Amino acid sequence: MSFWSGYRLKNEGKLLNICTNIKVDCSALVLSLGDECFITPNFNQENGERKILEKQKEEDIFGFNVKRQGGEVIIPPGQFCFLLTEEKINIPESTMGFISLKSKFKWRGLINVSGFHVDPGFKGRLVYSVYNAGPSKIHLSRGEDIFLLWISDLKNSDTIISTDDNDLYNKFSKKYNDNKLPLSSIPQDIINITDRPMHSLQNLSEKVDKLEGEIKFLFRLAGAAVAVLTLLTGIITFYYKVIAVQG
Repeated sequence: MSFWSGYRLKNEGKLLNICTNIKVDCSALVLSLGDECFITPNFNQENGERKILEKQKEEDIFGFNVKRQGGEVIIPPGQFCFLLTEEKINIPESTMGFISLKSKFKWRGLINVSGFHVDPGFKGRLVYSVYNAGPSKIHLSRGEDIFLLWISDLKNSDTIISTDDNDLYNKFSKKYNDNKLPLSSIPQDIINITDRPMHSLQNLSEKVDKLEGEIKFLFRLAGAAVAVLTLLTGIITFYYKVIAVQG
């Protein structure tokens, strides 16, 4: 098994149409955030949110073609999020892809939990499942370079492997040509699995802080009520003493 070099990605990758927009960082393809994402519901929410992100717009500033920031997604601490790539991928059947996040997002606490490979013959956009394990919200915008994809040749990739029923094994033909189209959106079935509140440590901490504030307020309220009751008792006692003396 050997990984493709940056030179091979730029040249052979273009010939094989391996990616709709080939950007290379050392020996990996750089992929950006696309138009769709889904965030799992927070502790006080019932449903998650599927967001459609606005495309980046170009602006001419004194002869310079500048791209403005695209639509933004905010991932709260302790929440999962599905992210769709902007680029469409075409993995040759003799290769396999390996995926990761760029380091600057890992340092913020963002973790890839969707797996680390792309099957031979895969066609379409990639869906990343990420988790915010950091202490702060993570802001991402459409068009931002977030993902890395390495391509590796499979050893003996020309060897034919047969299944029990003697049919040739071809992951692409079985999975994508059987009345199915290449992946272009976040599948509804994976959203259904995760569309429930995530009771993360951050959420529980916020809930405890809220309850602590409410308890302190009740104690202050109870203290004020006791003070008022004591004052009223003193006034009533004094009133009856005055009446008793006058009687």
